[in-house]
Amino acid sequence: MRRPNFFIVGAPRCGTTALCSYLKQHPEIWFSVDKEPHFFGSDLAPQPGTVREEDLYLALFAGAGERPRAGEGSVWYLSSRRAPAEIRAYAPDAKIVILLREPAQMAYSLYSLYCRTGNEDLPTFEEALAAEPERRDGRRLPAGVYFPMGLLYTDAARYAEKVERYLTVFGRENVHCILFDDFVRDTVLAYRRCLEFLGVDPGFEAELDPGQANQRIRMLAVRQLRQLPPELLRRIRFQEMKLHDGAAPRPPLTAAAAERLRSLCADDVARLGALLGRDLGAWTRGEAVAPEPAARKAPRGDVLASMRALRSFPPALRAKHDKVETLERKFARWQKMRVPELSLEQRPYSPAWPAWFAGEEARIVAALGPRAARIEHFGSTSVPGLSSKNVIDIAVGLEGPPDPAAETALAGIGYASYGNSPVDPETLWLWKFDDDRAFVLHVCDHRRPWIGEQADMREYLRAHPLERDRYAEMKRLLAEEKDKGLLHYSLRKLAITVEMVDRAQTWRAAAGRAPNTAP
Repeated sequence: MRRPNFFIVGAPRCGTTALCSYLKQHPEIWFSVDKEPHFFGSDLAPQPGTVREEDLYLALFAGAGERPRAGEGSVWYLSSRRAPAEIRAYAPDAKIVILLREPAQMAYSLYSLYCRTGNEDLPTFEEALAAEPERRDGRRLPAGVYFPMGLLYTDAARYAEKVERYLTVFGRENVHCILFDDFVRDTVLAYRRCLEFLGVDPGFEAELDPGQANQRIRMLAVRQLRQLPPELLRRIRFQEMKLHDGAAPRPPLTAAAAERLRSLCADDVARLGALLGRDLGAWTRGEAVAPEPAARKAPRGDVLASMRALRSFPPALRAKHDKVETLERKFARWQKMRVPELSLEQRPYSPAWPAWFAGEEARIVAALGPRAARIEHFGSTSVPGLSSKNVIDIAVGLEGPPDPAAETALAGIGYASYGNSPVDPETLWLWKFDDDRAFVLHVCDHRRPWIGEQADMREYLRAHPLERDRYAEMKRLLAEEKDKGLLHYSLRKLAITVEMVDRAQTWRAAAGRAPNTAP
């Protein structure tokens, strides 16, 4: 039987219900009519409506047919320590979607919901927060409580460790995090990005008004319900669904309760920001997070110039480069990259550059410890006599692929993530700006071949001043074409770099020098 292959895992009260109603409209997506079956998470106490029998669970996806995506949205999977591994074992290629909201507002919304559904009986949120220590020990629970874990509002409001578990189990490329602020501010953009992540048509136009969206999917839900086994129908809590958003609004969150929660969650917010590569400091002030900077779209003229540069690659060099990633794929990836504002101005060689590298290397080693298997200074600032931008490029080779723990450690010394590195699709790109200089880390498994190639080129240019000067002149001419855009500059420079790497490896082999491979 058909198994689900994407999961909205939480957090509660962060917009998951609205997102599900939008995804249900897409012709390439089948979404469970029972939004929250909570089949996974064996460490979670069963709630009314929980579906733990596999035959009943799979019945929720029986009508998916040939649709590329089938999913569900159990919001407490995020809090479960076991759910990530259990989902991965059941659906190894699954995509994970996580929605996150400012912690104090999320916790208060959850409290308000539970007051309506009977899971909570304390009259104020402040009393509920104060009762958490006793409730953690199983005391002061409401007579009608059906999910005690949900009453630990402070725990629910801490996200970083939970998100990190999913990033570790599934890999960053299979986890998509949506901030509630982004979702509310530009729902069309957030929806399109989610569709792109799921690999379905991002051009589909859904009804994004929540009330109208529910009307649009009503008949689909009726058809799905008719196909379900009677036992499954008895499990679905229709009355509770109506209570989610239908009751009169409660008084606003008090300033004292908000300040207490934000103070308790401040460190967690900082850790989460490092994981996501976003500045979430606004949450600690009760404000919306600023929009994520959009990837700069190259003007049409820049793209055309870049395409001409792409076609100018000599076939022999192209064949060598395409072993890891085709030029066309690299070009497509570069077009989507988030790139810092950067001048292409070339500066004369500075003796300070190697000293800056040495100081930064020590900080990286201290941050990563034994995980740092190899650290190399590469690029133009690593070659005496070569002009360059005031940017120190550093290859950081780890024992294994980069993980959230490594990113968090590097964020602790000032680095922000900019996604994948332009040099390699399996390498992370982290930047740190310091006045008019920048340090750029390219973090990957130390066995990635590009590290050795860059080290070969560095040694070749150090040993051949004439080649170094020829390379410098080619770079100077390229910088004069800066009106054609950074994309064109990068592709033209790539052609030069591929040629230099080829010459460097030929020289190394002829000289009988050992390959610059992983230690």
